Amino acid sequence: MALVAVLLLMFVGVAAVAVIAGSVFFAIGANASNKHTTQSFIAAESGRDAVLANVLSATCSLTASNPLGGGGVAPFYVASADVCPSATASSTFTITSTGYDASGAMSKIVSTYSRLVTYENQPGGSLAYFSGTFKLTKSTYTGDVVIRDGDYNCNSDSTIDGDLWVPKGALEISAKCVITGNIYVRDGVNLKSSNSTVGKSVVAGGSITMSAGGMIVGGDLVSNGTITVDAGQVNGKVRAAGVVDVKSNPQVLVVGAVEQNISPAPAVFSPTLNDVFAMTAWVDLPAAKAVWGTDVDWVTYTPETDKKGNKSCLLDVASSMTKSLATGMKRVGIDYSACTTDVTVTIGNASLNRDVLFLIPSGVAMNVKINGPVTSLLAAKSQLFFIHGDANTTNPAPNCRTGGSAGDDIVLPATLDAFVMFYTACGISKEPNAFTGQYYAANDGNSHWVQPSFTCKSMKWAPVIDLGCKLGESAGSGTGPTVTTIQKPVRVTQVEVKP
Repeated sequence: MALVAVLLLMFVGVAAVAVIAGSVFFAIGANASNKHTTQSFIAAESGRDAVLANVLSATCSLTASNPLGGGGVAPFYVASADVCPSATASSTFTITSTGYDASGAMSKIVSTYSRLVTYENQPGGSLAYFSGTFKLTKSTYTGDVVIRDGDYNCNSDSTIDGDLWVPKGALEISAKCVITGNIYVRDGVNLKSSNSTVGKSVVAGGSITMSAGGMIVGGDLVSNGTITVDAGQVNGKVRAAGVVDVKSNPQVLVVGAVEQNISPAPAVFSPTLNDVFAMTAWVDLPAAKAVWGTDVDWVTYTPETDKKGNKSCLLDVASSMTKSLATGMKRVGIDYSACTTDVTVTIGNASLNRDVLFLIPSGVAMNVKINGPVTSLLAAKSQLFFIHGDANTTNPAPNCRTGGSAGDDIVLPATLDAFVMFYTACGISKEPNAFTGQYYAANDGNSHWVQPSFTCKSMKWAPVIDLGCKLGESAGSGTGPTVTTIQKPVRVTQVEVKP
């Protein structure tokens, strides 16, 4: 019996040793496999970084490689990017990299980067993105207007309290249009409305015709073509690179000198028309939080669930806006990326001593409902940025979400003690109360689009947003070259895929 007991103990001991040995060998094998996987993954990231450096170089290159068996030393990789990032506009590019360790193990990653190109005091406002068929539906707009697409016919009664730019076409004024500032046009200008006024000068790359008695230009007529004045009043000079024809009749009054055949051509645009066109292009603002700065104290909004299990995103966020800031943080960001249903940013009573950003994903509608008083404790008013992500960030155009033709909804109090910016590719469905700030939206071709009544105000959220209201003065008194800043690229996503 003693011998049997000893034998049983020995059997148990051998079994235990076998199990332990098996576990050890498994751990050794797993560690070896993990080592190969880790080394190949590190190699893939090295390839990604090599391509990133190449695409950002002065002479962009889309590939980088140090293949296994090529005679080099680790890390081994083969990597490439899909496109070179634009040097003049915000862009998105993707890098695919496969890494190898010395044994031949592979890892593959796909990384998407966003690189913003921003302009100092870049013009914003709702009227920077429309074609020449657009009619100014509000009686007054404060801020410069840029008609980006072709010719523009100002054929509806309206007032633009600022400058009018037509950088890609010609201009015709055929209704009661009042422009308090200057007019800058790439091609010709036809002024034929008797009850219209231009507060300052008309500067054109093409010829100018003025044929309406009663129309007044407060400054100069400046053309790189010819100028014909059949009727109307010019309180400044008439200056042209070609011939000037000022009719002699009671309907014509030119107060200043008449100068023709001027060389070099007198119409000067500063900033240039190309710069104006680039500055007013639609910007796909990124949804990645990392892009919006390192001093942002983020609050992640968690959708609420009712008794039936339905989820919604509509609770009041005033407490999140006024929360105590974490050490080193100066601003608050509220992230709605977890919301899969329409978002209603509800704000009751809030007294602010900081700027606040609201980041709403592209796949849902954005509704803003400010109920209570919002006051600012800052000498310069607090800024509220409502950013409804663009549904397609790979092309430089506004893209509303699928099925999003109804537009977003904005409800504001009669007075608001803060500057607000609304960014949406979907437009809004109805006009809110007037506000001060920026409305960065685009006409998506649907009749629902509404231009709100607002006073343009310069707003800034470094390093992404720097929006102004004026493009500067031209015709010899310009502000000089446009200040362009190419931001550092930010990795928006990275996924590991099967090689």
